[in-house]
Amino acid sequence: MKTALLLLVTLRAALMAPRKLPHVPDVVFPPVPDDARLSSEHLRLLLETNQDPEVQPGLFQGDMALTNEMYDFWRVGLRWDVMPERMWQNSTVHYVISPLYDTSEYVTIYNAILTLNFLTCIKFVPWDGKADDFLLIWPVKYPHGCWSYVGRFGGPQIVSLQPPDEQGPNCLGDEGRSIHELLHALGIFHEQSRADRDNFVDIHPENIIPEFQVNFNKESLENTTYSFEYDYGSIMHYGQYYFREANGKMLAVIISVMLASVGSARYVPYVPEVLHPPVPQEARLNADDVRRLDEMGQDPEVTPGLFQGDLALTDEMYDYWRIGIRWDVMPQRMWPNGTVPYVISPLYDTPDYVTIYKAIITLNSMTCIRFVPWNGKDKDYLLIWPVKQPKGCWSYVGRFGGPQIVSLQPPDKNGPNCLGGEGRSIHELLHALGIFHEQSRADRDMYVDVKFENIIPEYRNNFNKQSLENTTYNFEYDYDSIMHYGQYFFSKTRGQPTIIPKKENVKLGQRKAISKTDCLKINDLYGCLSKSVYHNRK
Repeated sequence: MKTALLLLVTLRAALMAPRKLPHVPDVVFPPVPDDARLSSEHLRLLLETNQDPEVQPGLFQGDMALTNEMYDFWRVGLRWDVMPERMWQNSTVHYVISPLYDTSEYVTIYNAILTLNFLTCIKFVPWDGKADDFLLIWPVKYPHGCWSYVGRFGGPQIVSLQPPDEQGPNCLGDEGRSIHELLHALGIFHEQSRADRDNFVDIHPENIIPEFQVNFNKESLENTTYSFEYDYGSIMHYGQYYFREANGKMLAVIISVMLASVGSARYVPYVPEVLHPPVPQEARLNADDVRRLDEMGQDPEVTPGLFQGDLALTDEMYDYWRIGIRWDVMPQRMWPNGTVPYVISPLYDTPDYVTIYKAIITLNSMTCIRFVPWNGKDKDYLLIWPVKQPKGCWSYVGRFGGPQIVSLQPPDKNGPNCLGGEGRSIHELLHALGIFHEQSRADRDMYVDVKFENIIPEYRNNFNKQSLENTTYNFEYDYDSIMHYGQYFFSKTRGQPTIIPKKENVKLGQRKAISKTDCLKINDLYGCLSKSVYHNRK
């Protein structure tokens, strides 16, 4: 740990070596289009109503520095790629991170840069002291908050990310806002200003501070969609309460039009609060056993009381699982062409909806699978729904046929929380694609010890393993898999592990991110291993 910290400090010092940086005053005056210009009283109102850090700067749409000319281009819907002078040459962006940031703030910004370098073709590089055009990532004190120019403006160009203090907003709680402002600097506008946005969200002008309604104008040309579907989960989308009136009520300014591609909720089958998913005969439990799981405060993937906790399986499917048959030898269990239509329940509130949507976007970007909104016609599709019973997080394994539940229970006073992050959503969606738990592999005893004496007796069969080696997918055992049991799943007593890794300093059961091997398995199962972002990195 000390070595890693020393490396970060050394790296920071190297990148921050003096190179005749321009003076950046505490107060700057970025351009604002005439149509969006505000008085000092209006700007003060933004601060007093405790608006989002991307709203408080009081620039166009809150956080965008635009000239009148650039605003006119935006209004008619011209993309920056028709104006070479607004693009970064060779997709290379020189940058300087202010030495005024402390180490933790610096690392947050640097992580955002690493993310964009890894996930896009853009290359952010430290300023060499010679390039005329470069970003100055700086904690400007005024305008308050987080803001940026849009596209290349020319010369030293501010990206303002204000660190937390007692009076000001916080742009550096994590790397998300840094990524948002850096995407503006690359030429990307807000998602909700797309020409087609009214098909997907409703704007409520009656809830918006009147002087700021211009910020909800939209562009006029369809090319602002980039030919991609509307993205509720975009990091460039307004929050639901941006520029709200200060009337003491959290009235939504933007309402998602859920199931927009379907057109109406009447097309979606009725989903009762209590369901009875199939459970193999050998794993079937009585009501008292299932209730005991809930009372013991077990993991949300344990509390459903299905096979291995969260798997809905028929006896026939269980027999296939037991002998280790992979779903790719049964076409009826696979999603044709790797395409999975889905519906996200309108019962979820916006943060929960976004959490699920982020999981879908992750799988779409990291695997060859394509989750697509249900078109109202496909016979087989996922219904992602907050089922109340069985409690917790659970899914069928592979394509079951017809409307198929993936149950993700949001937090409440009595139930488990499947939506604290996107990890559990990814876990259950991988089940729906046909992936089983990592610790049930045929070779698992070489890598973990199962402590049957610590397992609730009625649940010991959940720790059975498959019998064929093909369940390994020819990949090494993955302690870091998002599909691995946690160390205390089905434990009789808190603190008694049921699985112990044979490798030291390993933590089991992470639900933060899909692992490299998880991605490879999915692509292998669906016959597209060569398309994996990792296939050359095994």
